[in-house]
Amino acid sequence: MKYKIFGLILFSTFYSLFSPSSARAATLYAGSAYQTVSEGETFVVDWFLDTEAEPLNTIFLKLKFSAATLEVVEANPGASLVSLWIQPPKFSNETGIIELTGGVPGGFNNDAFPVFRTVMRGKQPGMATVTMDGASAVLLHDGRGTQTNLKFQVLNFVISPRGVKPAEITSTTHPNQDQWYRNNSASVRFSPRPGEQYSYSFSSNLEIFPDEIAEEETELTYRDLPDGIYYFKLNSRSGQGNWQEAGIYRVQIDRTPPEIFTPLVDSDSAIFGGEKFISFSTVDKTSGISHYEIKNGLLSGYQETQTPFKLKKSLVGDYVAVKAVDAAGNVRTAKVDLPGYLKVWQFALLLGVLVLGTVLYIWRKKKSK
Repeated sequence: MKYKIFGLILFSTFYSLFSPSSARAATLYAGSAYQTVSEGETFVVDWFLDTEAEPLNTIFLKLKFSAATLEVVEANPGASLVSLWIQPPKFSNETGIIELTGGVPGGFNNDAFPVFRTVMRGKQPGMATVTMDGASAVLLHDGRGTQTNLKFQVLNFVISPRGVKPAEITSTTHPNQDQWYRNNSASVRFSPRPGEQYSYSFSSNLEIFPDEIAEEETELTYRDLPDGIYYFKLNSRSGQGNWQEAGIYRVQIDRTPPEIFTPLVDSDSAIFGGEKFISFSTVDKTSGISHYEIKNGLLSGYQETQTPFKLKKSLVGDYVAVKAVDAAGNVRTAKVDLPGYLKVWQFALLLGVLVLGTVLYIWRKKKSK
């Protein structure tokens, strides 16, 4: 651990521009639309940092969760404003640990700085907890990499048995709450129970909750929605009783391709024995990168791959193309020049000569009969 902290201090010192400050505190907190979680239900938690008016530039987090009752489905940057990842978010459901290391070279000062996003699932009924390991640290943007206090209030909540929530909510346009869609019009419906009143809200703001005014509609459509995660929250009551949470349905929309990137063709004696390779990376701040695909030469198709990719000189081609595909299926393509044995124009000329020669041969053969 001391080596990690030492590396963080070097990172902080190298990029710092601000002068020292006296306050020494920051707070990590979680934002979720869910008040109750059922067994088998997935829910999104966005993690934020309140710098408490103190400029910071480096974050090292190690969170522990109760692996008996919770499991992490996904941990990713999400809408994070962290611009340099030393270690992107990673997790282990066996040990119940989430870790990340990153920062912002120019520093940041914000009471709601988005750090990363997790998708979690209620594994089985019981008490669920999330705690912060004491090794977690944030460093001041003060030119010295000073470590400041990081506060975190333990999260405790109950995973209720499957089927406890009183209302069933479905969507014909976004049927899987864990999936990202490019469709930016969402239709949501719920099945009312006799004698109950319902109130609902639909927003990407975690802090928006239904009012206490009963509504009659049971099927709603929301159109022209910007990218993001939306929550249809449903409250219910019987007679003049108190309003209570009846269910939440998540809609995930992403219509924007990954960010523009430039692949790099290089060679290194330590990689692929010194043979030429291509490396590439980009980000998608809404749904995240799903995978990459590469096309090496005119006569080849796209194949899924990882970086770095060992290159072979193609028979015909002028470039190598790399596709970055996000979780919603949006694509960003980047190309780099890399001639094959034959350039495309040479291949086209050769093919034209062959076709012309074949036509002339057939014509002469018919004429000679």
